[in-house]
Amino acid sequence: MTSPSVTLPKYAVFEIERRWLVDLARCPPFDESAAVTITDRYIDQSRLRLRKVERSSGEVIYKFCKKYERLDSLPQPIVNIYLSADEYNVLNRLPGRVIVKRRHAFAEGAIDLYLLGDVELGILEVEFENLAMAVTYTPPAVALDEVTHNSRYSGASLAGVPS
Repeated sequence: MTSPSVTLPKYAVFEIERRWLVDLARCPPFDESAAVTITDRYIDQSRLRLRKVERSSGEVIYKFCKKYERLDSLPQPIVNIYLSADEYNVLNRLPGRVIVKRRHAFAEGAIDLYLLGDVELGILEVEFENLAMAVTYTPPAVALDEVTHNSRYSGASLAGVPS
């Protein structure tokens, strides 16, 4: 990934992504057998996220993540480490807020579906290898308002954690 000319925190990489609200009525039917269920715990008083990714095959992946403050309009330093089930279970006891989403591959990215009370919210997320690709990207027709910089639609906010 081509990165901006700034200093990264040690072990971090740049994540360059953009996000849009989605008109779910305009989406084709999703293939549930190809979807993954993602459970995120946003740890209180931190920028840490504990993630469990469950595939329909039964495979489960556990990750611990730290997202740093953005250094520019799009690139954000991020560090992930992969965990065992036992390590995940220990960290899952930390205080935090949890949100579950279904992720469906779509176009060049993925649509995350959140069930928030009685409302289903869809967010298209696309990651890019460099800033030029991110800036020139045209989202598919199902995309509505871009929410990349709207903290109201971050995972932490959707889970109820102050951002």
